Amino acid sequence: LCDFGFARAISVSTLVLTSIKGTPLYMSPELVQEKPYDHTADLWSLGCILYELHTGAPPFYTNSIFHLVQLIVRDQVKWPDTMSDTCMSFLKGLLT
Repeated sequence: LCDFGFARAISVSTLVLTSIKGTPLYMSPELVQEKPYDHTADLWSLGCILYELHTGAPPFYTNSIFHLVQLIVRDQVKWPDTMSDTCMSFLKGLLT
């Protein structure tokens, strides 16, 4: 479930990364807005993957990249009624 194709080493002095690569469905709001980002962008992506594994669909989906960016930046994740409170709490921690 991991893609290390774009992995890079960071040190204590590395504050943010600025190059953008990845699958748009799993990009954090910082990435799609082309803002500086840190390790929390990876936590967002993990949250998206786990959400999709649980529900069968990514948290944000559309056929338009432009609309996808708007959804990621502006919309709240829709939580299914069937998701346990524990799972929802964990995923909310990753997707905030």
